[in-house]
Amino acid sequence: MYANGLMGAAAVIFDAAGRVLLVKQTYGDCNWALPGGYTEPHESVVETAVREVREETGLQVVADRLNGIYYGRQRDFHHFVFLCRTVGATAKPRPSSSEVAACTYWPTEALPHPMSDLTRRFIRDAVARDAVAVAGTPALPVIVTSRTWPKRVETSRRRLVALAVVFDADGRVLLVRQTYSGCYWAYPGGFVERQESITAAAVRETWEETGLHVIAERLCGMYYSVELNSHIFVLICRPRDGDGSPTPCSPEVSACGYWSPDALPEPMHDAGIRFLRDAVSGRPCTLPVMIRPSRWLEAETPQDCTPGWQADNG
Repeated sequence: MYANGLMGAAAVIFDAAGRVLLVKQTYGDCNWALPGGYTEPHESVVETAVREVREETGLQVVADRLNGIYYGRQRDFHHFVFLCRTVGATAKPRPSSSEVAACTYWPTEALPHPMSDLTRRFIRDAVARDAVAVAGTPALPVIVTSRTWPKRVETSRRRLVALAVVFDADGRVLLVRQTYSGCYWAYPGGFVERQESITAAAVRETWEETGLHVIAERLCGMYYSVELNSHIFVLICRPRDGDGSPTPCSPEVSACGYWSPDALPEPMHDAGIRFLRDAVSGRPCTLPVMIRPSRWLEAETPQDCTPGWQADNG
């Protein structure tokens, strides 16, 4: 299985007047852009956004929510855009990196030039979500054209995992019995392959493991494992009409079927129970949950760990 993918994050920061913070780059076409960059080893996408703002503008920020996920297939790049706010009302942005020539706030209706179409898309989507006071996370990643992505390639390939939570008409959840590592019951899913989006991975893994063709409807959970350096994305899916019953279709699966959320089979990882609990809760997934393998279920109400995080560290 292919377990890597280019990842990056950017921050949308509005001031009290509703202007957006932009930095002028010193490389490439010297575009104006959102503060952001590639994810570093053992770093979550939220931490990337917060770090890049600090390194490029000197500002300390807190990530409040995810505004969008964008995927460029040709460059195999997932980009996460977060709405952030500054810590300290009097703090002023200033260029703090050799890659930044200037940084300041701009009215969203009078953005500077030059600027990539992708940056304009990020800002437009952020303004639209803010205007309608959308709570929660974007439904699914947006597929964008690769020509708008940065040309630099850095060592930011990380482990991406996509899982499908599939409910039938009776509200039962689809589970597969694994043939490896304890033979646990789990959700269809696995590593995101090369040139594949998170959504496509969840759909593909479900078909490969159960023979079902499903439609991904929304992202219901994001999790980051510190120890495994893995981002885990859980998507709610539904079977296509008339697609039949699930059948084991992989040597990694010995059985599969639908189970009541109130009567789950054993053995099952605490992580799987946590994923389902979050999926059926209806709570918006505004930021990734930082988890440690032994502490999945201990926090009913996430407590702060890193500013802006939903944390589950106990």
